[in-house]
Amino acid sequence: MLSEDGLKELLEQTIRYQQFQKREAITQEKIIRILIEHVNNQQCSVQLSSQTTDNSTLPIDDVPDVSQIQSLSTPNPNSSEFVHASTSILNYLKTVPPTGASIADICKQFNQFGEKQVQQAVEYLEQDGQIYSTNDRQRYFAAHI
Repeated sequence: MLSEDGLKELLEQTIRYQQFQKREAITQEKIIRILIEHVNNQQCSVQLSSQTTDNSTLPIDDVPDVSQIQSLSTPNPNSSEFVHASTSILNYLKTVPPTGASIADICKQFNQFGEKQVQQAVEYLEQDGQIYSTNDRQRYFAAHI
């Protein structure tokens, strides 16, 4: 039988592990989005098919290095524009009803920010623990009102 302190420690470890899993899932999701965005930006016409017997490969020059991929999706959190967007979005989310706000709702509220900028600010605020989302990542709420 575990003591009360043992139970508290076990609970804290469980919470830390769940937070780690969430960060890992967000990281994996970001990597996939970055790769999809890169392929879309390059207007790649490579078609994959299980019936293809062609052994051709893409030239090595077409594969971005890690710094190129990071620069595509990582906003500068110190830029005044990013700070303004993040602060405005956080303040807005503090005023929304308990149902939260979607990315589309936020974009409507702040038409001076593009959808990508809103998504980056929301991701940053979520990773920073200032906001949280529903399980389906469709609506967002401020963590502190």
